[in-house]
Amino acid sequence: MPAQALMLFLLIGALAAPSRAEKPYVNIDCQKNTSTYAQQWCARERWGDSSKELSQYLEDEESKEWEEATRTVCIKVWAPYIDSTGWKQGEVDCANRLNQTLLKEFKAFDNPEDSIWGN
Repeated sequence: MPAQALMLFLLIGALAAPSRAEKPYVNIDCQKNTSTYAQQWCARERWGDSSKELSQYLEDEESKEWEEATRTVCIKVWAPYIDSTGWKQGEVDCANRLNQTLLKEFKAFDNPEDSIWGN
């Protein structure tokens, strides 16, 4: 009987646990918060948002190649700061800025005056 009770307890616990696919609720105001954890979390969120938006323009393989290229470049840019507390956030912010630049170019097809080249 104790084994059955344990199995029932584990089953109920597994069913009650949130799915890994669910995004956890985090109450961080990215405009005001200055803690290192919050800044890193906000940087990852911004990068995630721009990556998701880019996926509307890129095929899956192109998206993977772009992500790998931006990661490589941003790690190289931030390599001198690898021993600092802000290097990971800097790397993620770098990737987000590159994403935003590419998004601006894609969007410029609809609004040529918005191109980074000013055409």
